[in-house]
Amino acid sequence: MSQSQNGVGQGVWFLRFGFQSQSVYRLMGHAARLRIWAVGRQPLTTAHLHDITSYGTSTGFLGTAHTGTFGNEGTSFEYGLTKSWVMSLDLYGTWAGSTELTGKYRKTSQVVHTRSSWSGSYNLGPAMEYNWSPAMGFIGGVIVPFTGHNASRAIMPEVAVNMVF
Repeated sequence: MSQSQNGVGQGVWFLRFGFQSQSVYRLMGHAARLRIWAVGRQPLTTAHLHDITSYGTSTGFLGTAHTGTFGNEGTSFEYGLTKSWVMSLDLYGTWAGSTELTGKYRKTSQVVHTRSSWSGSYNLGPAMEYNWSPAMGFIGGVIVPFTGHNASRAIMPEVAVNMVF
């Protein structure tokens, strides 16, 4: 039996567009990197829905979902304390347009037409990175949302292993 929690993705093709700029400086005798970016994703197709989906529909549903444009933008500053230890600070925003869901439940003939609200948030992400070789490292930090609309305000820890091949 299928469950909506098993659904991943949006079932839609997107056009991804944006830019990224990165500069490296010497600051007080240490390496410093500054990045800025902005990325958007515009849907190109419509999701055709059947039964239980990640859009919140249940058994018997037949319809479509039109997802909204979404993206993020921000700036990142990294400062090398030593060759192995790096401090970083990200300041970024995320946003998403509304999604329109239209369809009908076959057995009950219940018509569904909903439109979600747009959402957005701004977050601060301090972190520390340790690189035990030029090709491998570990980073740990926390994402702290400080303002938003229709978005959660949960503090989120994050960890990652970075490997370059």
